[in-house]
Amino acid sequence: MSDKKVISVNDRIPSLKEQRKQRANRRLLLFLGVFFILLVLMIYFQSPLSQVKAIEVNGNVVADQDEIIEASGLSSGDSIWNLHKTESVERIEDLKEVATAELSRKLPNTVEITITEYPRVGYVKQEDGYRPMLESGSLLNALPEQEIPSDAPVIVAEDGNVKLEKLAEELGKTSDQIKERIF
Repeated sequence: MSDKKVISVNDRIPSLKEQRKQRANRRLLLFLGVFFILLVLMIYFQSPLSQVKAIEVNGNVVADQDEIIEASGLSSGDSIWNLHKTESVERIEDLKEVATAELSRKLPNTVEITITEYPRVGYVKQEDGYRPMLESGSLLNALPEQEIPSDAPVIVAEDGNVKLEKLAEELGKTSDQIKERIF
């Protein structure tokens, strides 16, 4: 029994007080940290920092950038967190040039619209000139008069009985090598 060391209560109490004090300090720091994080988030959501400042459109060649932005229904000043993504994407995909669209946030205040357009599979010769035909069967505005297409087949539709949608679908499936041989 003489091997056991006996610690007096007076020696033990200061160390218990120190442990309690350290634990209380850690809790206080945790609560202050959570409070300040919540405060910063609330300030961000209420400030102009969380409003859309720029709208970027990527992937458009034929489709007009302003037309895409207008179709999305987005504008500068909207909250970046209150975007109606599915509705905006559906409105963009209703454009005749757009096959798919994707909307994403680029923090702190930019919205990025990435689109994939229907490929051009041919041209339809009409009275007003050569009109590009997309794989969806849609016709775009006529090319300027001095411009003659040479990168895709030209379809002459004099009687109007040509089913352009089906023709465009089949031309979309055709390889580029075969399309180059069609005149």
